[in-house]
Amino acid sequence: MHKLIFLFGMMIAIGGGDSPYPFSLGERISYLVDYQAGFSWPDAGKVTFSIDSGTYQGKACFRFSGIGNSMAWYDWFYPVRDQYYSWADFKTLRPYCFQRIVNEGSHHYKQTAWFHFDEGYANIETEEKGTKTKTKVKISANATDPLAGIYYCRNIDWKSKKPGFSFVLPLLLEDSVYASTVRYEGKVNLTENGKTVPCIKIRPALIEGSLFKGGTEMSVYLRETDFIPIRVEAPIVVGKVVARLKR
Repeated sequence: MHKLIFLFGMMIAIGGGDSPYPFSLGERISYLVDYQAGFSWPDAGKVTFSIDSGTYQGKACFRFSGIGNSMAWYDWFYPVRDQYYSWADFKTLRPYCFQRIVNEGSHHYKQTAWFHFDEGYANIETEEKGTKTKTKVKISANATDPLAGIYYCRNIDWKSKKPGFSFVLPLLLEDSVYASTVRYEGKVNLTENGKTVPCIKIRPALIEGSLFKGGTEMSVYLRETDFIPIRVEAPIVVGKVVARLKR
């Protein structure tokens, strides 16, 4: 689920208020996650995204968080308790620090990345089974992390774009930088709970790994009236994962 935190959150709901951004401090948005593979396991997990104020080396900043967990009934199969945190600049949304705490089945580790844009690299420290490893990764000026990247995407005025518009998001995940392409497909109608909802469809490229198929894309349906994603679909090696906005 640790990569799903970013992918499901790619276009989470747009807030309002007096913020210069289309989101505000105090925002909380949750999604229920279904697993489908010839059969369906509804509500197998939950992902919640939050925006709070924080500090980094004495500077006031955003503190973004993404918390993912499996439901109690699903824990017998594969328990998940993942936490993502990002401290990002109030003005530029550039990340200062990104941390993830992964607890999935028997897999447990903590990883922290510190961004040094002036020097062009990020320092990464991973703690697993009592051992710490440190690496250094080159980054570009527009590199971001999974959580700060979510809010970068939310600033795009999708209504002004034409189908086929795309951009590349350099994403630091684990100990590599991935060039994730986000593509706008156009306007579609989606039926949810018996109602037709006009939506904008976005297709971010999936990051290849043990869970996802390389060269495929997920589908994100943003409600046209307020850009709140009401459905996210991601093909995986066996079946697909679906995230639904929690009512």
